[in-house]
Amino acid sequence: MKISIALCTYNGAEYLAEQLKSLTEQTLKADEVIICDDNSSDNTVNIINEYKDKLNIKLNINEANLGVTKNFEQAISLCSGDIIFLCDQDDGWHKDKIKIMAEKMQDEKIGLCYCNGIVADVNLKQIEDYTLWNTSGLSKVNLNEFNSYNLVNNCYFTGMALCFRKNLKKYFLPLSKNAVHDEWIAFIISYISKIAFVEENLVIYRQHSKQHIGINSIKSSKDIWRFLRACKISNIEKEVGRFTDLTAKMKELNAEKELITKLEKKLKHLKCRASRSVFRFAILISELVCGKYKKHSNGGYKAFVKDLFAGK
Repeated sequence: MKISIALCTYNGAEYLAEQLKSLTEQTLKADEVIICDDNSSDNTVNIINEYKDKLNIKLNINEANLGVTKNFEQAISLCSGDIIFLCDQDDGWHKDKIKIMAEKMQDEKIGLCYCNGIVADVNLKQIEDYTLWNTSGLSKVNLNEFNSYNLVNNCYFTGMALCFRKNLKKYFLPLSKNAVHDEWIAFIISYISKIAFVEENLVIYRQHSKQHIGINSIKSSKDIWRFLRACKISNIEKEVGRFTDLTAKMKELNAEKELITKLEKKLKHLKCRASRSVFRFAILISELVCGKYKKHSNGGYKAFVKDLFAGK
């Protein structure tokens, strides 16, 4: 079974060497590491070249910036392995990550494997008892019955903690320009195949100010201010675009009517939340009173509060 790693970089010199070092220490080595650099202007490429021979790196440097999602689409398309691991530029992997997850993928019924991991500070020290699973809510989900329905209101998956079969690429490529790559991949594969879960912490998810996506927590007035600044109607409009594309994709895959209906109701709710009408407040209140926030939003009342404070 050939193993590929798809790693995307962009001005990641500060933490990249630690991530690459953790790949060299794997007890089961990857057969290839596909790195797509999104036209970095710092020392990223030089760091990659230092590890080229140690990791069998195949480096592709974009002439123009593609953005995270389309850069991962490119990296995934270049992978030739039977199993593809996604990798970010600023985290760390447990030395047995590939070995343990590859063993799960020996079962041909499994299309995607997802592990747990610790949430860490910039020095890779765990923050309190935070893990990927307990911060996302996955620890409260019955994993024996997990499927795409679980992902309509909450994307539990983080790309750096998953791997999937190469032969499933045809179902989710091209990636939606409106979606984050990992949530798009996880949703589609969870519909067409089985998911395996590894509760062991096999990744270290570093939190820092420069990352594209991180763990949100509110513990101080500074966190509240950051929370409120992130409340934007434009962010909800992006969600509208994502679910428009996802609903169309699931129809293309002839998904069952129940799932399509659930996606369409979610999309209708998002469009109400994204309203820029002078009656916006009344629309939001109506969605709350009718129980739509509880049914179709991740966070329920928290989402409603965010919407009340949402700027353009």
